Amino acid sequence: VTVCAGANLSYEDEILASGTPAEMVKKEFPSLCVAMIKNPSPRQIVRPCFLSDEDFERDKTPMTKEEIRILILHKMKLHPDDVVWDVGAGTGSVSIECARQVPFGTVHSVERSETAVKLIYNDEYFVLRDMENYIEAQEKIDRLYKNKEKFSADNLTVYEGDAAETVAKLPEPDKVFIGGSGKEMSQILETIAAFPKKIKVVISAVTIETIAETNELLGKYAPDFDVIQATVGRGRKIGSYHIMDTNNPVMIFTAYI
Repeated sequence: VTVCAGANLSYEDEILASGTPAEMVKKEFPSLCVAMIKNPSPRQIVRPCFLSDEDFERDKTPMTKEEIRILILHKMKLHPDDVVWDVGAGTGSVSIECARQVPFGTVHSVERSETAVKLIYNDEYFVLRDMENYIEAQEKIDRLYKNKEKFSADNLTVYEGDAAETVAKLPEPDKVFIGGSGKEMSQILETIAAFPKKIKVVISAVTIETIAETNELLGKYAPDFDVIQATVGRGRKIGSYHIMDTNNPVMIFTAYI
């Protein structure tokens, strides 16, 4: 873009200047002036209330489905200047939605990187199992960065690594979403509880083990937590008929810690 600025217009000491943003920021202008920004290749910015699954770069990588994302965002009740953590960000669908809703805030997305997945065992079966985890972690990180770029989410920062170690270094949040903890839920909640103010935490859980652990931990930190169960069915055509394919039920916990 080109930035044009003027001051004292029509007077003898009139000031007119133009240039790139980098050039113009180095110039001095009076407190009363006018500016115009010219964009030679504008594009329409469409910001629907929520994004569809098809909007994201994902391939075969699992992702929080759009109906569940809407419920999560409703529970988070974001403010424009919130600082948000997304722990276990995956391909970044929740992170991107949060970044769009906090234009004056920041989103910190934590996802285990491929380097954090260790090939520990020599046994062929275990090497194969961990190699699949290695590839899945790489795909998630790749998609997370691509979605950040696609949606121009400049207020979103991606952190690759162990969840518990990473969140301990993040700035104090206003809202936290935990979609995956890498079996480190206890350490993550302990870090959140150490902040002086109450922080809103929303957790999604699918497996029985995660549901049980979350229920136990929130009972310790926030006994009055809220929880809902959501199940979404999607129609699929078979011949001239339609049936409903139902996704796994998701438990969504909400608490102030």
